[in-house]
Amino acid sequence: LVTAADGTTVRLGDVADVRDDFEASNLIVRHNGLPAAFVEISRADNEPVGDVAAAVAKYVDGTLRPSLPPGAAVTVWNDESEVYTERRDLLLKNGGLGLLLVFLALALFLEIRLAVWVSVGIGVAGIGALAAMLAFDLSMNSVSLFAFVLAIGIVVDDAIVVAEQVYSERKGGASGVVAAIRGTRRVRTPLTFAVFTSVAVFTPLLFLPGGIGEIMAPVPVVLIAMLLLSLVESLFILPSHLSHLPGAEWQPTNPADRFLSGVQGKVDSALSSFVEGPLTRALQFATAQPVVVIAGAVGLLVVSISLLPAGIVGTTFAETVEGDFVTANLEMPDGTSAQRTHEVASELEAAGRRAIERLSRNRSADAPPLSSGSILTVGQKARIEGGGLFAVPSLNPEANIATIEFKLLGAGERDISTGTVLNAWREEVGDLPYARSLTFTGEIIALGNPVEAVLSHPDQAQLEQIADATVAGLREIQGVFDVRSDHTPGVREIQLALRDEARTLGLTMDEMASQLRAAFHGEEAVRVQRGREEVRVYVRLPEDERNSITDIESFMLPLSGGRSIPLRQVARLELGTTAPSIRRRDGDRVVTVTADVDIAVISGGEAIDFLMDTTLADLVAADSELTVRFGGEAEQQLESFDALNRGFILAMLVVYAMLAIPLRSYTRPLIVMAVIPFGLVGAILGHLVLGIPFSSTSVFGFVGLSGVVINDSLVMIDYFERRVREGAPLGAAIVESAKARFRPIMLTSLTTFVAFMPLILERAIHAKFLVPFAASLGFGLLVTTGILILLVPALTALGGGGRFQPESRGEGLVVSR
Repeated sequence: LVTAADGTTVRLGDVADVRDDFEASNLIVRHNGLPAAFVEISRADNEPVGDVAAAVAKYVDGTLRPSLPPGAAVTVWNDESEVYTERRDLLLKNGGLGLLLVFLALALFLEIRLAVWVSVGIGVAGIGALAAMLAFDLSMNSVSLFAFVLAIGIVVDDAIVVAEQVYSERKGGASGVVAAIRGTRRVRTPLTFAVFTSVAVFTPLLFLPGGIGEIMAPVPVVLIAMLLLSLVESLFILPSHLSHLPGAEWQPTNPADRFLSGVQGKVDSALSSFVEGPLTRALQFATAQPVVVIAGAVGLLVVSISLLPAGIVGTTFAETVEGDFVTANLEMPDGTSAQRTHEVASELEAAGRRAIERLSRNRSADAPPLSSGSILTVGQKARIEGGGLFAVPSLNPEANIATIEFKLLGAGERDISTGTVLNAWREEVGDLPYARSLTFTGEIIALGNPVEAVLSHPDQAQLEQIADATVAGLREIQGVFDVRSDHTPGVREIQLALRDEARTLGLTMDEMASQLRAAFHGEEAVRVQRGREEVRVYVRLPEDERNSITDIESFMLPLSGGRSIPLRQVARLELGTTAPSIRRRDGDRVVTVTADVDIAVISGGEAIDFLMDTTLADLVAADSELTVRFGGEAEQQLESFDALNRGFILAMLVVYAMLAIPLRSYTRPLIVMAVIPFGLVGAILGHLVLGIPFSSTSVFGFVGLSGVVINDSLVMIDYFERRVREGAPLGAAIVESAKARFRPIMLTSLTTFVAFMPLILERAIHAKFLVPFAASLGFGLLVTTGILILLVPALTALGGGGRFQPESRGEGLVVSR
């Protein structure tokens, strides 16, 4: 009941058109064709996602579902804990396999007892890294777990260098304690500075800006913490354990020890034959003909890098992180009704079902369904959230936009990628001429559009023509799809201008606009409480008096004094259009053209280059006032790589200063650092072998690789300096140092590669974005080791050893006996 102005009480339904707010708000939500609504549960800070999911499942199953009325149902549409568990199990499996392979490699080339204590050191460093994560407020997620998997292959190097040197001392006849002390003292200085240089190399990854920096933040924190803790463990804890091992006089007594000893003897014999045979001859050649070796290495580097611009190895800013949801984002012309948008969205949903059915025909009969359902939402845009896309709550739903989302089988249970489903969906939809924009996505993390051109021009009409030409140019590029522009033709409207003579009647523009709004849109008269909801009651003209243009022209506009006058006598009515929004950037009016690409055909950078050389080159040449900028992935890439380049250059300066301290030279650090660029050879060849594009995470892997190859070079140069100080001739010292340090260098490279090998060979869909980082480090280190074992001696011979002085300069690196 409502009370009128004269005090009488009447029923609201008798005097007003009451409609439900849900139906009047242009918001339509359908789950598998039935009306639905979302409830999204978030977790508190530091609350384990699994605990939240378990609590919600318990409530839904035990309390909510039994209380629902007939015909109503509740479904858990997206559970992030399932995604996390799937990725966690994958990384733990690969980490366990990597650790096992590292242990087996150490057991073959050293001793099983040494391998046990080296492996224990990895666990000790990992526990300490958890404390570092707590200090930096980092959560345990798939990226931080990935960092621990990477650390297995990197931090083991410190323990291997110490264990190998102790092993060599024991083979030379030293007892357990003496061998442990002497071996550790021999490598303590190069090992310490090797770790510090690795920390310096990984430090720039801490300061990466943008979305890629947030994603990769746990990687440098975990690696740096484990490197430092591994150094402490290798120098102060591991020698104590190794001192209790038996000396060279020990003979195996049980069958297992005899078997392992026999295998190790054969491996050691084969390694010695290689060192004394092919390796010695290769080192003698590198020492005698250093220019040939250096030229060959440089030529290999040039050829490898040329594979990137040639397109033989594809490039992209970031690997797509696929989720378990595929979504179509529909935008109809402004002014389209919610019902019409729903009709078109239903067509898209039907096309998606056909695509999934077509892909399911090739699957086995007992396989679970590829999709578990769909969600159709009209009135709200989508945002990326965890494993899928959910509508952003809006108080003003837009009738011309819709999202259609299919939930797929978990990535670990299907062999069809999200991209394959999206392409099949696109094929089923075909051309949709009556839609202003239609895009498809299946990513968990979006770092920007692969192609995003921001066009600016002072003339709006000219700007729109340029945008249309840019759209047409992009659509002609093979592998480019979902091309769209954010400029719209505008909404048709009736524009009113007050006549001059109307002002003599005391009428103003504001007063006329207010009267028209109240008559045709409505003026809020009262709010009525209905249960826990509030109903707003609007007063406006009857529907038959406000449904045509003539109704506006004949509308009697009230004037002061109780008079009325037809609107057409006091105002001019004209049909026109107005843009629903005006977009500016740095004060300039802009139109943004975006597109997606098929990375198997063309990368975003290649599409931008092609566009700049063709369509945009002609447009810029014809109009000097046109300004073109690029955003999306290109902007993120420029921002991230600029920060990484600055940080890497600073890190190299720090590394140079650190190397100059133990080497006591300004030239010898350059020999050590000269090997760094050759890490690209292995990294690029690894991507070629695996058939994956070179991405930003590949570059981050190369940055980490730089620290590892510095360690190997430093170990070799340190031994060379010691031999020169002992009076050995230059050529003999070079060959001896390379042969003596070949075992630890080879062993650290081999263990690093085998630690990454399970992840490199992983074919799970949701592990694809981790593979480039591991491939750069694993393959890069494997190939670079073969290069540096010859390149460092060649550089040393060419530079005369950096003018080594044989005289002693204090204790320094000399190990007293």
